[in-house]
Amino acid sequence: YTHPNITTDYAETLLELVTDPHPTPEAAYAQLLALHRYCAQNIGDEQLWPGSMPCILPENSDDIAIGYYGTSNGGKMRRLYREGLGHRYGKTMQMIAGIHYNYSPPAALWTQLAARDGETADQDYINRRYMGALRAINRHAWLINYLYGASPAVHDSFVPARAVLDTLAPHTLGWAGATSLRMSDLGYQNKTPFTISFNDLATYTRDLASAVSTPAPRFEHLGLYNPDGSRKQISTHILQIANEYYT
Repeated sequence: YTHPNITTDYAETLLELVTDPHPTPEAAYAQLLALHRYCAQNIGDEQLWPGSMPCILPENSDDIAIGYYGTSNGGKMRRLYREGLGHRYGKTMQMIAGIHYNYSPPAALWTQLAARDGETADQDYINRRYMGALRAINRHAWLINYLYGASPAVHDSFVPARAVLDTLAPHTLGWAGATSLRMSDLGYQNKTPFTISFNDLATYTRDLASAVSTPAPRFEHLGLYNPDGSRKQISTHILQIANEYYT
């Protein structure tokens, strides 16, 4: 039996709980709570780690088991994408977790906003308002992380952190006053600089498509295949697929 709302993120040990669309945050939270309960009741003698920065990691990152999604073409593609991420950024970095929010205002709100602005609530208007919201989030991202960040420390087995963080407690590293190591320079980042414009939807999709189709020298150096002939990554482009940008 495979639960329709439970899968794995990068690794077999990284559970991903997916709520259905709900009209209110309270309803989404209630389903998420139910999913947590289901996991707790069926996980046996294993435990759930609640933080976004990982706890104890294997000394050898090769021991991190990438998620397995079956033998279908879709399942193989999901695994290959993750194989590529491991080669590009290291498996340790992939063990950083996070919460993804997907939300859409109801149609009634667009109608009210458009009327206030003297416009029609058509798809073009909605797209422009969404892109405006993204620009606002980018402008204030530092404040959002400061106020709501909840990853101030990390286990010392997270190797990249050792040289720059302070020892806060046995096996615990961090910075005094830090709120979000997950979103800091130690956190999850794309290592090939590129720019995605949020000016409008057409430019955004153009830039994203360009990143998926433009070769990146550092990833070309990795090659497409392993010595045994198996595929190493989906492509040698800046992004293997669009999903890589959203991580």
